[in-house]
Amino acid sequence: MKLILIIYFFDGVLREIVPSLNVKFSNVEFISFKREIQKRITVPITRYIYIPQCIAEGYLTQINCSDADYRIRKNSLFELNVVSNSYCSPELKNVLHWLYKYKGFRRCNICKFYYATSEESPICRLSKRYGKPKYPNANFAEQCSSFGVVDREFLNEDFSVYEVHAACRDEKKEYKVIIAGSSDFHDKSTFKQKVDYYLSGKIKTHNVILLAGTSMFTKELILEYAKKRNIHIEPHNAKWGKYYENGAMDTIDEMISEADAIIAFWNGKGTITGELIKKAQLTGIKCKIIEY
Repeated sequence: MKLILIIYFFDGVLREIVPSLNVKFSNVEFISFKREIQKRITVPITRYIYIPQCIAEGYLTQINCSDADYRIRKNSLFELNVVSNSYCSPELKNVLHWLYKYKGFRRCNICKFYYATSEESPICRLSKRYGKPKYPNANFAEQCSSFGVVDREFLNEDFSVYEVHAACRDEKKEYKVIIAGSSDFHDKSTFKQKVDYYLSGKIKTHNVILLAGTSMFTKELILEYAKKRNIHIEPHNAKWGKYYENGAMDTIDEMISEADAIIAFWNGKGTITGELIKKAQLTGIKCKIIEY
């Protein structure tokens, strides 16, 4: 008798079936293969989170697929799973276009009059002639009579969007921590050791959220750490360019306004990290400073 074996995944479990359940194959030998492997397989998926009081345009982050049916943040107005239909990861601008098309959600980031070059921060090209703000907040589009988008932006929607309706998986209180570092800090061992030391207790009792918005090296360390510990990251990106200093300071104020604590790796010279520490201390936020 010819044996046909079908292997499939169900709920993260590898299983095998045969064509007829009424036939027993006593002479079948499985080599280096168990009939059922009880190992759950998880993959990262992209989640869009909209919390207007934190980031006006919302943000994209990576979550574990096991959390796909649950919201990540308790105070989010809505959350979306964004699944790419190609090898390219969706960008925030793609999601904002989708939200405008299907939900009427307007943000300056997708307006055809919102312009940016590599040398300067994004500006509104209607600011001189029509009195619009030169550097508008993303949510200014809600009240702007000149808002408009380029239609061709909608032609290639190479991703699918699913709204998440279920509440958070658990009722743990959120604990938001800024992790910052000077631009030359990239000591992975020290980073892991210190962050583990300060957060090990909170990870057990709270839903820890990392607020990230500093140097490139520190961001990479945060991403790697968060992935291993299954911790959510809330990105805060400064508008770098000709007016980068104000952009960075605005980002600092944005993060401090919602943070519970800060862990900073500082060389004693970096002005942006130093300003972040100074403002956090003046606000009364708990600070842990690692000098190197």
